[in-house]
Amino acid sequence: MNTKIFIMAHKKGSFSYGEGYVPLSVGAALHEDLGCLRDDEGDNISEKNPHYSELTGLYWLSKHETETEYIGICHYRRFFFEETGKEILNPAEVENLLAHCDMITPPARDTGETVYEHYKDHHNAADLDETRKAVEKLCPEYLPEYDRVMKGSSTYICNMMICRRQVFVDYCNWLFPILFEVEKHLDISEYDMYNQRVFGFISERLLMVYTTHHRLRVHYLPAGVVKEKQETGELLTKISGLLLDNNWKEALMACRDMAEKRPDVYQGDSDFKGRLSRLYRILELRLLEEERGFTGSLWEETDFKKLLNHYYNIEEEMENMSRGMKTCEYLLNPALSVYSLKVICDSDGELADRDRMMVMAQAAETAAASGDSARAATLASLAMEYGKGLEGV
Repeated sequence: MNTKIFIMAHKKGSFSYGEGYVPLSVGAALHEDLGCLRDDEGDNISEKNPHYSELTGLYWLSKHETETEYIGICHYRRFFFEETGKEILNPAEVENLLAHCDMITPPARDTGETVYEHYKDHHNAADLDETRKAVEKLCPEYLPEYDRVMKGSSTYICNMMICRRQVFVDYCNWLFPILFEVEKHLDISEYDMYNQRVFGFISERLLMVYTTHHRLRVHYLPAGVVKEKQETGELLTKISGLLLDNNWKEALMACRDMAEKRPDVYQGDSDFKGRLSRLYRILELRLLEEERGFTGSLWEETDFKKLLNHYYNIEEEMENMSRGMKTCEYLLNPALSVYSLKVICDSDGELADRDRMMVMAQAAETAAASGDSARAATLASLAMEYGKGLEGV
């Protein structure tokens, strides 16, 4: 088999995904020895890893992987899957796939706005402004494609690809001079830890510029995450220990600190079950209730599993009620403050405003029937709030 799919890794883990998969330690000059191929030997930019992420591995491969005919890039958590999306891609299938295309990537993502505006919303607009200058200076023939991609709403993500070696090397020979030029002019000293990975973010947007300019035939394969980020699990473990010691305010500070430095740790492709994001919300609610003098709260529990169980039960009850079921044990529980109830209801992405209105109206009706007039009035008020602006309400 003359295909290798390189797993970009920066921490120890299980890399046994079968023949054709080769772990590559990226940022090896800065990290512990992973006992595998390293990106800090020979011509390399390994020390740039905090700002270039997996690109230090791409650079190294473009300079040193000279024999392999088909080169693939994936991550220690994120892999290409078969067309069905059920099994990790077998490298033996790559040659057949590339007989009908020039490059394999994950499906392009629709940003819902222009690529430029989407980047500006999540990172720093100066990154792309400087990138355009670099493209205009170094390879102006690519500028029309660059502008079209930035004004469009579709882009590649993850810096994952599989292609013939000559395509891979040509792409890298085009990409890195642009990034090095941007690096000369971009001040990232005030960027937070997450956005200091700027050159990895820029390159994700540049891949479509390259494929469009060269009119490459791109075949999409599903890309899936096989495990949580290590940082997600580490923070969950830390919070669990702090809660057991009843240091919930310190746990909240840890959550806030991570959200500021590494918001990606809370994203769905790492926080698979939403445990970390829900615990963060629970701790925020506990602080809110304490500030408002609410006592006897559900959130005073010190076992994080029990806290999450309360939260999941509330969500399940709301969703059941939105389907017409009348049970609302949690929603009428005095230990659940109305502040918490509204925050959880607003955070549940499965519910539309009409669903929220129905949930609160049914809960208000049940509370009134049980004699809890004060809670019934508050729930009815929430129902009216959700109903505002709904057609026919």
